[in-house]
Amino acid sequence: MIVENYICIDIETTGLSYRNGHEIIEIAGAEVKNGVISESYSTLVKPENDIPEIITNIIGIDNNMVKGQPCASSAINKFLNIFDLIDKKKNIIFHNANFDYNFILYYTHYNFQSCWEPHNVICTLKLAKDLYPNESHKLDDLKKKFGIKSKGHRALNDVLSTIKVYEHMKEEMEARILKV
Repeated sequence: MIVENYICIDIETTGLSYRNGHEIIEIAGAEVKNGVISESYSTLVKPENDIPEIITNIIGIDNNMVKGQPCASSAINKFLNIFDLIDKKKNIIFHNANFDYNFILYYTHYNFQSCWEPHNVICTLKLAKDLYPNESHKLDDLKKKFGIKSKGHRALNDVLSTIKVYEHMKEEMEARILKV
């Protein structure tokens, strides 16, 4: 699926599974209309538990930075309202859709099945696996492949990188369609 208008979302967490008590510590998104970012939003999130040092070393977010920040459910609800995602059928892009979606779903009372149906969600990780089956599909490796520069591993930086990665892959998909 190729879309022109979408919202790209990324989160940073304290680990790999909300089932193991890992938490969201940052959420960001940007709305893209016809290839241009029309709005963006990013916020740190105050987790219930301390941020592990290994996560701080990877992401750069520490416990002092999240003091006074909203809890995950408040931050996500504000995020969803800013982008008008509640009960709307908008195109959503994630780099790792299953991971981000499940964390967001865990922290909110909304049932996203009505607005984030499979046909509305694009996963650049899945697209990369389909387009480049013999290459690495990590966001950092895709950025290198396309010559995309970014400032570290934070949610908004990853959103902006995912948008650029998607736009490159969209061009490749369109070129492949024209060859047929």
